[in-house]
Amino acid sequence: MLWHLLQALVLLQLASAVLSTEDPPRIVISPRNQTVVTRRVAVFVCTADGNPRPQIEWHKNGKRIFSMRYTVTEITGGSVLRVDPVRGGKEDATYECLAANGVGEPARAQFTLTVLEEHQVPPGFPLFKIVPNLKAVELNRSALLPCEADGDPKPKLSWLRDNIPLDMSNPRYSLAAAGSLQIFDAQVEDHGNYECIAENSVGTAISPIATLFVRVRRVPPYFAIEPWRTYEVSRGATLNLTCVAVGAPMPFVRWRKGDVDLTADGEVPLGRNDLLLENVRESANYTCVASSTLGSIEHVAQVIVQEEDNQSPTYSQGQDAWAYFGNFTEQDATTTGLSDSAALNATVLASLASAESVGDHVTAESETTPAETAVLTGRVSSPQGSLAEEAGVRIALLREEHALRMRLIQEDHDDVLKKRDEEHKLKMEIFRRQKEIQDFLLKRLQEGK
Repeated sequence: MLWHLLQALVLLQLASAVLSTEDPPRIVISPRNQTVVTRRVAVFVCTADGNPRPQIEWHKNGKRIFSMRYTVTEITGGSVLRVDPVRGGKEDATYECLAANGVGEPARAQFTLTVLEEHQVPPGFPLFKIVPNLKAVELNRSALLPCEADGDPKPKLSWLRDNIPLDMSNPRYSLAAAGSLQIFDAQVEDHGNYECIAENSVGTAISPIATLFVRVRRVPPYFAIEPWRTYEVSRGATLNLTCVAVGAPMPFVRWRKGDVDLTADGEVPLGRNDLLLENVRESANYTCVASSTLGSIEHVAQVIVQEEDNQSPTYSQGQDAWAYFGNFTEQDATTTGLSDSAALNATVLASLASAESVGDHVTAESETTPAETAVLTGRVSSPQGSLAEEAGVRIALLREEHALRMRLIQEDHDDVLKKRDEEHKLKMEIFRRQKEIQDFLLKRLQEGK
């Protein structure tokens, strides 16, 4: 039984060893030997891999470095040692990068730092002709940090940002022919302290620090072009509503009808939103909403559908009661009272007829015109007397009055139509000019990016 347990334990250990992916540390990038001038700066980079990830320590002459003049910065898979400033005599030593992860022996990489006094600088040592300087750039714009150095052989230039070697595999970074750093589409993470390194076989020089500021403009959204507050259209018309808003960051622009969003969440455009209304059937309020991280603004456009002219019945009540009706039937006439003291019993005729007396009630006649507008007159009287003659004269007079009224109504209608046509032409001209301004502003906004 004990033998079986021992066998199981051994197998378990073997399985653990097989399943384990522990690897001892290995130096990937070794620090290079450097020769620098006293009171300048020296920077060394060391990276290592292994599983678990190795921890890196820096040693000088066999002792771990703790001095305040040494700055250690952790980077992905490694570490950066900065000596600032270097001192003649004291810094001349053998340094070591030590990587350990508890698996096997630590990995080591040795290097030397040689410090020259000013009068010892040999010919061909890197010398800067142009150094980077403080610079500010707008977010999403391009920035150029100049750097140029002479030496023999020609120095190779590289860059540090915040004491970390710049990753030149980033497509937004590019080295110009002379070694200047070009940054495209500047982002917030590009903000920092930059240094240019010039290195050849004679020595290494590091430029003074130049700070790059990336300015992030913060402008709340505001309307550059807003629709009119009121639109009057005929039923079935087509209308285009344009809304343009700007800010930093650029706001999203959406349309809303009442409380209903008209722009899908995944399709909200930046800066401009055109809303096309076709076959408009009802009056409604349309709201343009522009929003960004700095706030939200709204503009309401009221679309009013103009109703067709339809004259409602009007009444003039008295001893001789008459009225004008539009588009009415016999039922309309007989059920609408002209007077509370007399019951109306009116017959709507297709043409003028003789007066008809209905007891002591209202006598009524009517005429139907091509416009289906009728003139109705009535009088409270008795069958005696010359009722028919009187009613006939009264109706004849009303016919003339009606004809005059209809002519005036038609003239007013024509005048209204003419004014509406002129107003429509004016609105279209304003809309055309507004569209030109919109296109111009948008072009300027796009050129400014």
